[in-house]
Amino acid sequence: MKNFFTLIVSLVLFQALQAQTIQGKWMISTLITGSGTEEYILSAASDKWNYGNTISINPDGTFVSAYSAFCGNDCFTTTTGKYELINGTHIRFFLEKISRHGECAGNSEPNKDLGLYYVHNEKGMVRLIKSVGNIQQDKMKLHFMSLCDSSYAEIKKYENVLSSDILPDNMDRNSMNDIIAFCMSKNKIGNYEILYSRLNPENHGINIGLVKIDTQYCFVYYPVGSQQVCLYNDGFIQKIDKAVVEINQDRQLKYTGIDKPANGNAHTKNSVQLYLEGKQIHKAVYKEDYGTASGGGSLTTTVYFQHDEPIYFEVERFTVYTQSKFISKMGFYVKDWQSNKIVVKQMEKHDGIIGINFSDRSIEKFRHLVEVSKNVAE
Repeated sequence: MKNFFTLIVSLVLFQALQAQTIQGKWMISTLITGSGTEEYILSAASDKWNYGNTISINPDGTFVSAYSAFCGNDCFTTTTGKYELINGTHIRFFLEKISRHGECAGNSEPNKDLGLYYVHNEKGMVRLIKSVGNIQQDKMKLHFMSLCDSSYAEIKKYENVLSSDILPDNMDRNSMNDIIAFCMSKNKIGNYEILYSRLNPENHGINIGLVKIDTQYCFVYYPVGSQQVCLYNDGFIQKIDKAVVEINQDRQLKYTGIDKPANGNAHTKNSVQLYLEGKQIHKAVYKEDYGTASGGGSLTTTVYFQHDEPIYFEVERFTVYTQSKFISKMGFYVKDWQSNKIVVKQMEKHDGIIGINFSDRSIEKFRHLVEVSKNVAE
């Protein structure tokens, strides 16, 4: 009986704490205006900046979400209603009124139950995720959403990583499942499972689908209003990353190196270092050290091989300029060496004389370094 009483008290305290956690004034990703929103993101409101979308979740069980702007020439919307916290893990919104003024009009009283949202606290913000009331499904959905968010952040580091296809004119742009099916067909992928998808214009105008192909997660992107659908499959990147790690950790590779001045310039020196298994090249490192009136530095290009073919290039420029040190670094994943298909990853970026120039990363230079490597190995 004592344990049961302790459990009840703990549950009540947890629910009270959850209520205190979500109550207050927040910035909100989009106003509460209907039941179609899959996710709301609440972040801390600033005392100095109160413009944008905000929501006040009041202790008396009411809420107010509103848009405000510094300029008065805008459409200002306010929505009001009630909310109910359920078991400390979910919240239900009841939308009562929508008011508009400024450069728009059209007040209404929906008096509508917007359904359940799973409440998840995360790094100084609260995520409210559309729910059917099953907490295990909520957590899985949250995991899938996080994968989608991470993938979008990741692809922004790359150039040429997405494969794209033009959607047919008669395709329903509101059906993400149909869009995913078309994308899979164009990429000749027959065995796949759609784990999660959402039509979410608020997410940078990108609709995202999470697909499982064998054991690999892939992502389908459909920009709102676009004629294209894009597939992000980083399986080949992961394979190359794994191979690069294995080559770097292989202590059985034999090392040979050559040092020589570059083009007779006393202030510049080139070096070539090869890591071999027999006569088969696994890694080649080309380093150019140079000096200038304001400093100096080096440009290093590392080439990784499999079966005598390059699979990855890494270019790093180290610069000492006016007593400051800078590092710029880029990676180049070889998708098809014969047809010059290379995926570029920006790793550390600087512009100007301390950055990586086009001539430092051109396909012509890469092909020259591959030929030099093979000649030195012989």
